[in-house]
Amino acid sequence: MKISASILNCNFLKLEEEISKIKPFTSMIHFDVMDGHFVNNLSFGQSIINLFKDDKSIIKDVHIMIDNPLKTYKNYTDLGIDYLTFHYEALSNDDEVFKLISLIRQENVKVGLSIKPETDVLKIKKFLPLLDLVLLMSVEPGQGGQKFMNNVLSKIVFLNVYRQTHDNMNYLIEADGGINDTNSKLLKGLGLDIAVVGSYLFKSDDIKTSFEKLNG
Repeated sequence: MKISASILNCNFLKLEEEISKIKPFTSMIHFDVMDGHFVNNLSFGQSIINLFKDDKSIIKDVHIMIDNPLKTYKNYTDLGIDYLTFHYEALSNDDEVFKLISLIRQENVKVGLSIKPETDVLKIKKFLPLLDLVLLMSVEPGQGGQKFMNNVLSKIVFLNVYRQTHDNMNYLIEADGGINDTNSKLLKGLGLDIAVVGSYLFKSDDIKTSFEKLNG
């Protein structure tokens, strides 16, 4: 299981130092973009992501929690990112979801689709053959440090079984929110490919040990 380190909870006044701490243990960095509308909180935007544009050693995993992603997706695909994940709930209908998947892929960026904890995973089944990544929110999106919600477990199981029993399913399963050393082993066993971890890492006094425990 790969760890995608979420910088939402890091010290932005010491961003370079914070990133250097985790680089020996993971190459994947998770960027949570919030607009204050789709979710209540407001986070960083393109300027922070752009700081990493020329760093080829980092896999840039960008999650946009924003209204109208059809209008703004290119602001992010132009920043040299690897994955762009948008929310199913941010669009009005399935046609818009299909359209945005196609537009992102045309920018040579891998496409991710995210759902909130209360959204039924079956609602995105029709999109699965077109996706590189499915991001399951295991907390309510918008704020770090929340408690893990167990209803994500059955979604991981479904997505893992579905890709094993259907042809041309190449998506990775990612979960975000409340992941730590007490639940990471279970998630890995269920088929989770990527765990987004923020608070647990950046508030740790021993990041090396924290990474080891996550993959223990």
